[in-house]
Amino acid sequence: SSNRKFVNGDIRDEKLVSDLVKEVDFIIHLAAAVGVANIMSDPINCVTTNINGSINILNAAKNFNKRIIISSMAV
Repeated sequence: SSNRKFVNGDIRDEKLVSDLVKEVDFIIHLAAAVGVANIMSDPINCVTTNINGSINILNAAKNFNKRIIISSMAV
């Protein structure tokens, strides 16, 4: 049996992030807007996702005293 949970949501949704973080033992943060074409076509959305979304995750980790692994990769 698996105790992993995959959520299709938006890391810019502060309430969703907070609700999910308080349920877990630790966080693996892989969410991001990636790809040159994507970034060039909608830079504001990409910036708010990558920066504001990551801030939401970091704040929730701090608020609930959770460990976090952050990985970033662009190809």
